[in-house]
Amino acid sequence: WLIDDRVVALRLVSAIPGALTVPFLYLALRELFDRRVAFFGAVLLALSCWAILLSRHGYVWAVNGFAEAVVLWALARGLRSRRMLDFAFAGAFLALGVVYSYAAALMPLVLAAFLALQLVLRGRSAVPLAGWGMVALTAAVGVAPRVTAMLTNPEMRGYQKLALVAGGEEESAATVVARQLGEIAVSFHRRADANPHFVSAPKEPLLDPVTAAALGLGIGWALWSWRQAGAQLLLLTFGVMLLPPAVG
Repeated sequence: WLIDDRVVALRLVSAIPGALTVPFLYLALRELFDRRVAFFGAVLLALSCWAILLSRHGYVWAVNGFAEAVVLWALARGLRSRRMLDFAFAGAFLALGVVYSYAAALMPLVLAAFLALQLVLRGRSAVPLAGWGMVALTAAVGVAPRVTAMLTNPEMRGYQKLALVAGGEEESAATVVARQLGEIAVSFHRRADANPHFVSAPKEPLLDPVTAAALGLGIGWALWSWRQAGAQLLLLTFGVMLLPPAVG
């Protein structure tokens, strides 16, 4: 009711979180690494054509990056400060991402894998289990209404068979996933999604040569620094969150 133009109102649903993703990514990278890494990461995101595209056209996926950036920031801050409020904030935005979009449903897997890795590498005494419990509790409370609605209303579950129809023949799930993983692998440098919804950038790679090179250097640096908790969390997030397009 504050905005008369419906198109503008709908686009603000993605434009606002899309814009907020930049400062929260900066805060997350500053907590995980340092100000220099945070600055370059935020600049690259702000100049990303696909981030701008998803934000300005009202796509729901703009919320994913925002929620995930807030989760990483709040979690890293909580691990440093040991404050329950930070862990609760991480859990709340974890729930927001899961409720808002299926693509964010694997973010809890990222955190679970990171927690398991920390327990193995650092030991139980060095891991704030109470804080992690707060993340889980807050996230569970946040997703409870959605889970309850799905359990009581079968039509809301939205389960889909993992298969595509090509040439009149149904492909197996393994074939679909394998092909889409291959498409994801080349999407950053050669050819991205040809989905007609993305009319502003059909088949354009996700990254230009400069940012593609920066991605390669960043992954290499994170692998080299894998003993650092920040590098571990970043690598897990990058790897796991590429999976939803392959199985969606």
